[in-house]
Amino acid sequence: MGNIEFITFSGLIITLILFILKNRNENKTKKLNLFATKRYQKIMLHFPESLHHPNFDYEKLNPEQKDEILRYTRAYFDFCIEEFDLHLQKLIDKKVWEKLEGRDEICFFQTVREA
Repeated sequence: MGNIEFITFSGLIITLILFILKNRNENKTKKLNLFATKRYQKIMLHFPESLHHPNFDYEKLNPEQKDEILRYTRAYFDFCIEEFDLHLQKLIDKKVWEKLEGRDEICFFQTVREA
């Protein structure tokens, strides 16, 4: 094998390895995003729909409802911290992270905090 063939073959092998590594990382990211989406949905489904209404009054809830809201609020904040940590580790795709930053739960939780 001559130098040109060796260089071409080496370039092909390197390209193939980089392609495999990129694919593997993309699959991990997709699995991570799917897991996070399911977990997010599970948390959000435990909040009462009335929480989004402007006349929502936390004090009018019974103790069990208050406990459930607080429990899932803590779960949500834990989830956000974990997402942020994954973002810092560059395990969440940049475009996905931009969408996550645009979520409007800040208003949602401001209602809970003000209650």
